[in-house]
Amino acid sequence: YPAPAQAAKDALRKLCLSPTAGPEHLDAALGALFEAQRYRIVDETFEESVHNETVNPHVGALWVERRWKHGKRSCDREMKALIRRGEAGRRALIRLLEHLADAKCKFRFRWLVRKHRGWLRDHPLGWTAVAYGYNQFGLGRAVVEWCKGWRNRTPLRMADLLHLKIALSNLGRDAEALDVVRVAEGLPPDHTTSIFKL
Repeated sequence: YPAPAQAAKDALRKLCLSPTAGPEHLDAALGALFEAQRYRIVDETFEESVHNETVNPHVGALWVERRWKHGKRSCDREMKALIRRGEAGRRALIRLLEHLADAKCKFRFRWLVRKHRGWLRDHPLGWTAVAYGYNQFGLGRAVVEWCKGWRNRTPLRMADLLHLKIALSNLGRDAEALDVVRVAEGLPPDHTTSIFKL
């Protein structure tokens, strides 16, 4: 690479290997590289960084994002190794589940949820992603079953309750849906606040 491109790659790699860099820092770096049309630098850096022991957890999700964009939707062998290694692997699988739900890949989604059910249930982002996926497939009862015990989850965010509220409403269980809304209104606002007010 020419010196400026190499410097950009080195800066992105440094962020990727910094466990404490916030997602907003990585997203800002990506925005700048995409604006400069340096897609290859992004893809190479993620491929090199994602398997590193000190990788930032957000890189797992971004790695899946880039692979999905390139049509590389099967990464089971790599995913298995990443999940064993830690949080970046978990974030990668969570993003993959979201993409599978959006693409209506029901069989693969359900297979992965069954395979990783234990930690997905305990992981705040994983728990929400599974509820989202079940809603995408129109499986309201599965959402309600998945979300059992939601009142005891900590921490609990508004976004965590959105899919339960939708499922209960779609099932005609309006009193229960209203109860979820009341609890959500007592939580700190987030990107789902306006949806709860509808």
